[in-house]
Amino acid sequence: MQVKPSPKPSVVEVKAILERPKLAVRRMNWIDKNRGRNATPWQTWRTALEHEDDEALGLILIAQWRGNLGPVLPKWNCGIFLFEHRIYALDYEPDLPHTNTTGAGRPLHTRRLDPPNVHEHTWSQDG
Repeated sequence: MQVKPSPKPSVVEVKAILERPKLAVRRMNWIDKNRGRNATPWQTWRTALEHEDDEALGLILIAQWRGNLGPVLPKWNCGIFLFEHRIYALDYEPDLPHTNTTGAGRPLHTRRLDPPNVHEHTWSQDG
């Protein structure tokens, strides 16, 4: 059975979601994302989020962190997702460039950010 993707929320809907206070459902507990595979050692924490006055179905916080790997610098990201849609995030890219592929009409759309960079992802109508 194939799962249908959820519809993209509007900018107004995302703004309303982000403005409301939220509570993490799970205590912070870093988990080895690679589960023993021979790969870059990412640690991840995932939790559902609830609004203070009701359950917010489909709202998830995902934080990820990778420590030093010899000459490769640590990096991290943290995002809020509404089902599969990343509606807000902060990313730290110490040694890789980043290009914004969504956000048509915004000042940084298609512009390359050279490392090191901390950048914010905000929701736009194209994702």
